Amino acid sequence: MIRIALAFILIAAGAIPLQAQETVRVGFRADAPPFSFRVGAQTEYHGFLAELCVDIIEDAGLALEPVEISAENRFDMLSRGGGAGGIDLLCDPTSINLERMSNYLLSPIVFATGAGYLRHSRIGNGEDNRNEVLVGYLRGTTASTAVDIARNSAQVIKTVSGGTIRNVEVDDHIDGITRICQGKLDFYFGDIDILRAVQANLMATQGLDCGRVLGSDGRLFSYEAYALASNAGRPDLALLVQRGVFMAFSDGRARDSYARNFDRRDMGAALKAVFALNAVLPCGEVLDHDPCH
Repeated sequence: MIRIALAFILIAAGAIPLQAQETVRVGFRADAPPFSFRVGAQTEYHGFLAELCVDIIEDAGLALEPVEISAENRFDMLSRGGGAGGIDLLCDPTSINLERMSNYLLSPIVFATGAGYLRHSRIGNGEDNRNEVLVGYLRGTTASTAVDIARNSAQVIKTVSGGTIRNVEVDDHIDGITRICQGKLDFYFGDIDILRAVQANLMATQGLDCGRVLGSDGRLFSYEAYALASNAGRPDLALLVQRGVFMAFSDGRARDSYARNFDRRDMGAALKAVFALNAVLPCGEVLDHDPCH
């Protein structure tokens, strides 16, 4: 946390304060519940990360222009920046890695999760004697790394002698979940929280039959730390986002949003640590009343 703070102090020297009511173009995913999603024809975005971004921009008195992005084009849009028809800020499940740290300005960690999978029940029950096993994941995400790890583990993805494993990239989670529920994929990898949410939504709203789809029994193939990403040319915005993250985690709004979007699910140890470390501002600095007592 100290290193993150020092990094932002260093870039602050070149930052020009944002003007009130300046418009910030913010990229949201429509297909990544419970982090960022849109319901039907609604124009508002919902989810833990989407709500966090809205709170940050509104608290600063800035105007927010929502822009729908996809897992595949999000970083191209962020690299272009808001003034070039791209986006200034990316509010989706963005995993932190060295490449992204080099190319963008990342906030403190705002969520910790991991990559898991769904599998069709024919795998492991005697029906999996085909020559080809189909393994799906969302194009443009770090799920491909989890697939590579699983493929190297003979205990997870198996084929008959002489069989093959074929990776299948999909364009959105709805397509991927639909395929595995219909038996067109054997495995589908991704952020386990997103997979659960999309599957539950498709079953509830579209009557998708996922009775033969099983989870990964808590097994994770990578740990993912999420951050909000600002365009590299916007240190002013990155500083605002940093303070906004600390405010939202300090005054209880982030915890309330988690309870709302995750059905009050118990947090794992890593996520509890994220919430504790980000609650750094004394209560009196963020609200007139004291929400801590």
